[in-house]
Amino acid sequence: MPCVSDLLCLLICQSSAYGLALTAPLHPTWSCYQREDLACGRCTSCRLRRAGADDPVPYASIPRS
Repeated sequence: MPCVSDLLCLLICQSSAYGLALTAPLHPTWSCYQREDLACGRCTSCRLRRAGADDPVPYASIPRS
C-alpha cells in the first residue's frame, strides 16, 4: 500500500524532530500506550518519541539508557 502522506511514512522519532523543526506545537499531542495522565516514559512509543527530539510532554519517568 503506497503512502498517502509524507508524515505517514515517518517514524515517531522522525516526526517529533520534524514537528519541532517546523515549530509545531507538540505539547497537545499524545503517544503513550500505558498512561493518560502523564506519559510513562517507558513504553515503545514514549522511547521513540523522546529519541527524536527534546519533547515538551511531561514524563512520569525517564529510564536511563
